[in-house]
Amino acid sequence: MTTAAIIEDCALDEKVWSGHETNASRVVRGGGETRRKTLIAFAVSFIVAFMLVQPVSAGTMIVVSDREGDLMKSSYTDTGEPKNGWGDNAPVVKAGYFDMVSMWLGQKGKTYTFGMKLAADLPKEGSPLPPGISAAAWILWIEPEAWTPTNPVASAFIVYLFYDGLAYSADLLDVVPDVTTAVPFTVDGSIINLEFSAASIGNPSSFWWSGGLNVFWGLGGWALVDITDPGAAPGQVYWDIPWPPL
Repeated sequence: MTTAAIIEDCALDEKVWSGHETNASRVVRGGGETRRKTLIAFAVSFIVAFMLVQPVSAGTMIVVSDREGDLMKSSYTDTGEPKNGWGDNAPVVKAGYFDMVSMWLGQKGKTYTFGMKLAADLPKEGSPLPPGISAAAWILWIEPEAWTPTNPVASAFIVYLFYDGLAYSADLLDVVPDVTTAVPFTVDGSIINLEFSAASIGNPSSFWWSGGLNVFWGLGGWALVDITDPGAAPGQVYWDIPWPPL
């Protein structure tokens, strides 16, 4: 099964921003040199506060905060603090880079940027993942309408950063024709950014989106370890957030 097929299957089953000093020797980039510069310039121009929707130079971005320590989101204490489902000492929990701190989606002209800030730096290329984990994906799901338990709409597009312990790659999956296209990306410490065009998702005037992380093991094993917090953004329905932002 291909990476795209695995991630598509996961998506059908389930449904940052902060100041960061760039260390050029640690930045991983991919997807085409001419577009990398556009991605970096776009990202820098959109540093905004958590949960702020702000027009900047004819562009718009929304940044959504996410609870730390809530992997698997199995339960919450009566204080409202998150409790992970695997225990604090599980290697997948201690890694930190599977735990979202915030995520964002922005548009400037005909270009979208999706990104995340994680609770810890992502591994350098060639560094192993936690024991038992063979691969991981940091994911944006795009839907034509909001997902609900009574309307479990399938994703129309899935944009994701993928790491298998050897190298990073990023792709956009057009779900219905099952066509995958590489997209530009950066990995800089605990921050990732992926860029894709409006045309690549059909130039919609509006859509719904959510973000999350999947980890994979063995022959087809996987888990959705973190996903958009409920109620994290204006107009949110379950995990899905409206675009344009409200």
